[in-house]
Amino acid sequence: MTHDLIGPPESEESQIRELNRMVHVGSAALVGANGGRVRLADNVCRLLKEIVRNMQVGRAIALVPGNQQLTT
Repeated sequence: MTHDLIGPPESEESQIRELNRMVHVGSAALVGANGGRVRLADNVCRLLKEIVRNMQVGRAIALVPGNQQLTT
C-alpha cells in the first residue's frame, strides 16, 4: 500500500521553508504586534519544529491533548 503525500499549496511552500529555517536557528520566540517578545519553552520549540517538518513534506497534523481518550 502506498501513500501519496500532498504538499502545501505553492503559495505557502516558501513560507513553510522559511519558518523551518527560522525555528532551527537560535532560540524561537513569539513577537507580538506591539513588539513584545516571549521566548518559547524548549518543549514548545521541539513541537513546532516537528510540526513544520511534517508540513513541509505534506503530512497532516493533528494535536490531541494527552488526557484525551481515543477509541476505535
